[in-house]
Amino acid sequence: RDFCLSRGLGDVYKRQHSSNVWLALPEGSRAVELCERLLQRGVKVSSAEPFCVGSTPAPQAIRLCVGAAADRSELIQALSIVAACLTERPLAPVTL
Repeated sequence: RDFCLSRGLGDVYKRQHSSNVWLALPEGSRAVELCERLLQRGVKVSSAEPFCVGSTPAPQAIRLCVGAAADRSELIQALSIVAACLTERPLAPVTL
């Protein structure tokens, strides 16, 4: 899985050795928007929002469950979709 992640996501992936991987999004990206785009393409991921407690804002990150793929080819295909979506321009820029 780690090999597939580093191959599929390149420099975006930081080695984590887990079946659940957190992927911090590039500046200006919104996790909710990326989750929706991925779901439209058949890849279901989670934003950080459900995992946060208290009033601290959730980071702009997504959680990939790489253990859910049926086989290596399915994982590689899903990761290529994630990588492609990361290169798309955001629909709504983040404003501070």
